[in-house]
Amino acid sequence: MADEPTLDLPYLSEQLQMKGTWKGDRIPETLEELNASKKHLVEEVFGHIQKAFLLKALKACGGNISRAAEKVGMQRPNFYALLKKHRISDNHGLR
Repeated sequence: MADEPTLDLPYLSEQLQMKGTWKGDRIPETLEELNASKKHLVEEVFGHIQKAFLLKALKACGGNISRAAEKVGMQRPNFYALLKKHRISDNHGLR
């Protein structure tokens, strides 16, 4: 997904800054800071994708959680846990 055959630090830094997902202007200096940065990126970027995924499934199933979970191949309790995590209720304007 890159134009270059090797992804080096300057390339990655530039890409993250261009995408607006990396708010820091410094490279982490410890493993703890690196892990915190990773966690933040996952929560911020993947969280938006995950929420859109849930809303799309619910909308396609008229707000029916059981059908939406089945449609995307998840067990209902796991799907419901993600809804709760993202504070999405079944009356989210999907019916």
